[in-house]
Amino acid sequence: MVKNFGAPKLNTEQFQRMMNIIHIESLISGLFHKDEYKDKFEFRYRQSKSLNELTGRKTPEVLYKEMIRLSSQQ
Repeated sequence: MVKNFGAPKLNTEQFQRMMNIIHIESLISGLFHKDEYKDKFEFRYRQSKSLNELTGRKTPEVLYKEMIRLSSQQ
């Protein structure tokens, strides 16, 4: 989306939401590269739950459009 349409024009709230999503995804992704993955199940579960709350389990395309729409309403 960014390659096709450029950087999104998000308000502060939606930009913070996007950064939180990126941060949580990197935490979850990092667990797959460590040997202690099985020991971190509860942590991964909490992070996955937070990610689902932020995204509403929407696809990236739908979420991107929603964030732009919400930013333009204010």
